Amino acid sequence: MNNKIDIGAGVLVWSVANCALVNEVDPNSASKAAAPTDRLASRSATATVLPWRALALTAVAIFVFTGIVIVTLWWVGSRGLSGSDLVAARFDAVKIGLSVGVGGGGVVALYLNWRRQRSSEADLDNRERTLVHQQQVAAENRDHQAQVAADARIDAAARRITELFTKAAEHLGSDSLPVRLAAFYALERLGQENESQRASVRKLFCAYLRMPFDSDILDSGEGECGHSKSDYRRVMQEREVRLSVQQILLDHFNPDVLEKFWPGQELDLARATLIDFDLTDLNVNSISFKDAIFVGDAKFVRTLFADSSTFANARFSGRAKLSGSNVRRRRHLCGREIL
Repeated sequence: MNNKIDIGAGVLVWSVANCALVNEVDPNSASKAAAPTDRLASRSATATVLPWRALALTAVAIFVFTGIVIVTLWWVGSRGLSGSDLVAARFDAVKIGLSVGVGGGGVVALYLNWRRQRSSEADLDNRERTLVHQQQVAAENRDHQAQVAADARIDAAARRITELFTKAAEHLGSDSLPVRLAAFYALERLGQENESQRASVRKLFCAYLRMPFDSDILDSGEGECGHSKSDYRRVMQEREVRLSVQQILLDHFNPDVLEKFWPGQELDLARATLIDFDLTDLNVNSISFKDAIFVGDAKFVRTLFADSSTFANARFSGRAKLSGSNVRRRRHLCGREIL
């Protein structure tokens, strides 16, 4: 009987110990398991901590119930008995009561172990969910930072292109020949490296060629017809600039030189003054020479004209060579329609 009592007491003590283990709260694990979302919070709320009062009442209830069972069987089962039967009945009462107590303690122990297992699984699940959430947030932050960096690079490149274009355009009005030439070659390099800027560069070059140019001074010569030497030198410098601009434009018309070819070019040279203009062996997509002035000889040998090219009202001070040129549709040359 003493062994039975010791076993029952041990089971109850083990139950209380399990309660204590379940109710221990690790502050670090609690903070780690705290979920950033409502879903995780609701999941962690299911693993509530049993209060010590409930555990104490459970243990007391088991002891009291065990005592009631023993006392009841002690008095009821031993009534009217004597001798060895009385001892055997009382022994059975104690044995049955302790068995009930041990069983109750076992049930409580199983329940507490189940709660601890459930709490551990919930904590592990919350940790995994928190880790996944943190990884998602980190990935989103990385993507956002990468996008911000990419946008910053694009903005910096756009600002740099705008600054280069603006500075080069400002230098086109310089009185110095080297400065103007350097500005044009800088614009060409800008268009070569940035395809989106090629149309703007072409339009700027064409606009420069449309600016007024006094070609009569070239015909009269230095110091003649009332023109000063400084005027003649100024016009000669302007001639060199215009020849360079024309050559830059034509260099990008040749598809045989792929590293320089700018496809889909449309040149608006209406009212432009062109000097010794040469389109020999080039394919012209769309070009307008309306009201243009050709100074010197103009060569269009084996030139292929396409789309809406026009020579309407163009004026030639020298010879215009058109041998071998091919005109696909109706074009205008000096105000006359040709085929």
